[in-house]
Amino acid sequence: MSRNPALPCPSLPSCGMLLLALLAAGVTLTARSSQAEPPAGKAVMLTDDDWRQASRQPITSAEIDALVNQELQARRLEPAPLTTDEQFLRRASLDLTGQLPPPATIRAFVASEDPAKRAQLVDQLLDSDDHARHWARFWRDVVSVRITNRRSMGLTRSFEEWLFEQFRDEQSWGDITRRIVTAQGELRFTLNTPTAENGQLFFLVAHDSDEAEERAAETSRVFLGIQIQCAQCHDHPSEPWNRIQFHEMAAYFSRIKYEQLFDDKKLAGVQLVVTPDREHQMVSLEDPDSFTLTHPRFLDGQAPGVNLDDQHRRESLADLIVDPENHWFAAAYVNRITAELLGQPFYPHVDDLGPRKEVVFPALLTRMTGSFRGTNYDMKALFRAILNSQTYQRQIRPGDPAGQPAYFAAAVTKRLRPDTQWDSLVHVLGKIEHGARFHTGSGRRFNLSFLEGRFRTEFDFDPSLDEVEVQGTIPQTLLMMNNLKLHQRVAIGHTTLLKQVLKDFAEDGPAVEHLYLLALARQPTDQERARCSDYLAAAPTREEAFEDLLWALVNSTEFQTRR
Repeated sequence: MSRNPALPCPSLPSCGMLLLALLAAGVTLTARSSQAEPPAGKAVMLTDDDWRQASRQPITSAEIDALVNQELQARRLEPAPLTTDEQFLRRASLDLTGQLPPPATIRAFVASEDPAKRAQLVDQLLDSDDHARHWARFWRDVVSVRITNRRSMGLTRSFEEWLFEQFRDEQSWGDITRRIVTAQGELRFTLNTPTAENGQLFFLVAHDSDEAEERAAETSRVFLGIQIQCAQCHDHPSEPWNRIQFHEMAAYFSRIKYEQLFDDKKLAGVQLVVTPDREHQMVSLEDPDSFTLTHPRFLDGQAPGVNLDDQHRRESLADLIVDPENHWFAAAYVNRITAELLGQPFYPHVDDLGPRKEVVFPALLTRMTGSFRGTNYDMKALFRAILNSQTYQRQIRPGDPAGQPAYFAAAVTKRLRPDTQWDSLVHVLGKIEHGARFHTGSGRRFNLSFLEGRFRTEFDFDPSLDEVEVQGTIPQTLLMMNNLKLHQRVAIGHTTLLKQVLKDFAEDGPAVEHLYLLALARQPTDQERARCSDYLAAAPTREEAFEDLLWALVNSTEFQTRR
């Protein structure tokens, strides 16, 4: 690959060589991941009895498989084969930690004949700090992509650090939710050293207009999976929630208000200020100057005690949200996590549940939800049950015959989160730059002065979107193709990983194999080995050929997706 590192874009001949390299690597350059087929069979609406009668004993992986297989057999659907060890290792590592396994780990895992090695790997990954970090970033994005107070955006750093500590210390999802809903005090910007101090406050200070209404809507969406924001102005068109119920939820937050904090006239953070006697006022639809005093009441009709102060009101709300009898709290988490791990939710959308919404695989959903309630919202127990199931360990099945849905019968590819994509690039190319990941007090989550910040911003997407809505973009492709720093890390330089690989592997075959393990966490197929060999033989120099191969691998769909 004849490229001048000083040039922002490869010359046309180089582009041609790169495309040839893509073909040689046997990978495709596409920005779109595959999508799940709609489920077969009739979806149903669940009743209160369905939720209530589900067992609350911990669910096993075998029980998950049995419930899935019953549905598949009823629909005469054949499940896909189980993953190879390489496929399982890459998928589990990305799902649980957001990190690619190194080549030595892949070789050792494949060589092991221990029949329990997959379960042991799951336990090892769940106990790692990388697991806590990966899912702290995920929930940071679930909350922060929809905030309205842009001045608080820099505080996502504190929120992520706080979530990381909660997950690392194995706090339950119920306890984490309670701390977020009842947070108080102040949250300060930090410049260089990440801090978790009072990071749970981020959720409540992320809104500065119609604060009570926005907090009610987001509390319901994130923790209950129920979207009631439209009921702010009118009764919900398809669900039983009416306008009064929405404003009764908002009334729980009527006494707290966002304010900025200043040190020597410089913005230093934000705080929640309590106004003890303020009550929520629901504006009249007929007369904008007329209001109705509205007291707090939960969606199920329960109300807090009288004469409670703000803190006790919100504690009452948290009690009702995480109450094991409130199945929506557990169902929202199970539905979202199932979508992340199995590639498809039970409800059509991860954050739009409701009593009049139809679900698929209802017996599995209610059973998993019952188990999550019965284990006091033990997140690791749920992850462990899913990852050790055959349902999780099935292969993707591209090209299913028409009318043969992939729903839970096969794995579904998913585009990697921007954090995971960046970490994967660093894994393959080595450290790309030195700099701060975050930007505080600027209205942005990431520092755009650095490539890492621009990359995360460019590849960012709302984790609550349906998978089919997550599309690659031309700016993403151009960034990967034209960025000077990425070019320098792909090139044979004095300090690049590729230079070290070619030094460690004097023969082409082992070098090709190592690059495939590094980038795709698998050995090349026989066809790929042959095509790479032909390409290497035709290239002007060995170095240029391997630069092209590495570039092709990191731009492939396989590298950018979880499969």
